[in-house]
Amino acid sequence: MTKKKNILVTGATGFIGKFLLRRLVALGHNVSILVRRDSNLSIVGDVLNRIKFFYFDEDYDSIDVAFGSSNFDLVFHLAAFGNYEHESSAISRMIDSNIKLGAFILEAMKNHGCKNIVSTSTYWQHYGGKKKYEPIALYAATKKSFENIIEYYAISSGIKAITLKLYDVYGYGDHRKKFINSLFSAENGAKYDLTEGRQLFYMVFIDDVVDGYLTAAQLVSNRESDLDGYHKVYALRGKEKYSLRQIVAMIFEISKKSFSANWGGKPYYPLQIMRPYSEKILPGWTSKTSLRDGIKIIIKNNSL
Repeated sequence: MTKKKNILVTGATGFIGKFLLRRLVALGHNVSILVRRDSNLSIVGDVLNRIKFFYFDEDYDSIDVAFGSSNFDLVFHLAAFGNYEHESSAISRMIDSNIKLGAFILEAMKNHGCKNIVSTSTYWQHYGGKKKYEPIALYAATKKSFENIIEYYAISSGIKAITLKLYDVYGYGDHRKKFINSLFSAENGAKYDLTEGRQLFYMVFIDDVVDGYLTAAQLVSNRESDLDGYHKVYALRGKEKYSLRQIVAMIFEISKKSFSANWGGKPYYPLQIMRPYSEKILPGWTSKTSLRDGIKIIIKNNSL
């Protein structure tokens, strides 16, 4: 995006969101973030004095306040809640975060004339590794539901949207409790019970993912003269699939640490995706960072 824009970001305190936020600020855009009152703003503390932030109070009115006081050109919607498994007590929060919040944002976009949004989804919608919709988790089902809501606003209100299906994102500065992160901080001699490790992953590096969001925003913005709504779904994924065994072996090799992997020491998930579906990649974008180079960057940053 070459033209300075007024941008709203949700999910700015998440792993991807914090990197996207910093990139947008560095590019000189006017950036606002939408957060809950219990959000940990220290995650983006280094740029807080360069952005505006609005609180989401679980109702439409709080969203309307943000849009009413800002002339937003574009929304990056990354806020989400959920995981592979869920507790019954978490269903309400999952629906609120993954469906209701997004619907409020789209309604506010309609009411205040903001036409452009880049949203986020997941490849977990394809259990069998094919195009057929087969969600492996309630989280994935709620993300698909929101995609359907985007379709309605695209048709009825001229909203122009790109939904990005994310594959397995990794990188430095990752505060999520991901298995791969534990390997980088493990002590020599650490032991891990793992599955058989035959499942495949499209790994994609965080810097490339941020590039993808900016590319999607440019594509959406280029269609501003269109009278009709627009919603396309594309993937941000690596060029090659790697098995868990290959990923672990590469980390061991590059980090020069001595780990013990007990392959087969734990079962696969009940709906484990063994071969991920190859969704069409976002036009104009490519995954530039190889898995080997990405691992080297993480190790270098961890040593600083």
